[in-house]
Amino acid sequence: MKNINGKLNSESRMAALVTGASTGLGRFLALECAKRDFDLVLVALPNTGLQTVKDVLAASYKIDIHTIETDLSIEENILGIKSYCYENNITINFLINNAGIGFETAFHSLSANFCTKLIDVNIKATVLITRLFISDLQRQSKSYILNISSLASYTAMPYKSIYAASKSFIRCFTTALRTELKHTGVEVTTLCPGPIATNDEMRLRINSHGLLSRLACYDSSEIASLAISRALSGGSTFTPGIINKFNRFLMFILPELLQQKILDGLYASAGQDKPVIMREKMKAA
Repeated sequence: MKNINGKLNSESRMAALVTGASTGLGRFLALECAKRDFDLVLVALPNTGLQTVKDVLAASYKIDIHTIETDLSIEENILGIKSYCYENNITINFLINNAGIGFETAFHSLSANFCTKLIDVNIKATVLITRLFISDLQRQSKSYILNISSLASYTAMPYKSIYAASKSFIRCFTTALRTELKHTGVEVTTLCPGPIATNDEMRLRINSHGLLSRLACYDSSEIASLAISRALSGGSTFTPGIINKFNRFLMFILPELLQQKILDGLYASAGQDKPVIMREKMKAA
């Protein structure tokens, strides 16, 4: 049951699992769940500040918070998350697949290891975590899945090639899952945001793409609040912001060749060879 503030009463408090929870969007998704009295299982790479996130939330909210520092590109580690929840008698009611790797550079400058890792984290981890917890979610009268895709999922993106392709996979996978689960108590939501200012590096990158990109940009805190509210009110595919919705519409109506010409002009500067730094969470349109 919920009280008048929309929070869960302590005797019926549920638990949310958030991946990529140490920084950026994931940190604010965890915060929004804490505000709604969810206990938390927070997952992130080792040494990325997860303990600090736990300490900050624990100081403000009377909830149970568990942290798992692990690399989601390794299958055994993903299985370990399920084992941890089982061993600690934690039933997950809200699954948030947020962890992901992004980049902005020419494909030929990416290492084979980076490509493999991106696919493992962005696609394989999301699918496997969802599969491991789906039976538990279905056994409940009401539960939730929130998968983080991207506005980039709606078109091929030069200089973000396999990133955009991985987000297309997530969008299609989540949409199909929503249909399969429509007669159950599981609400399934896909978040397809445009540019998100997750850190100073992302702000600089967004600013470099011009006025339209800056106007379409949201802070992580804004996106997190909108995403959690939408997920808990019913599953759907969700793109925040009028400009981002308009850009999505253009992707449907513009011929592919014209789309690619526009995107090439927008991101061509990224084609210069430069080192790629892997990050657990780096969102951009």
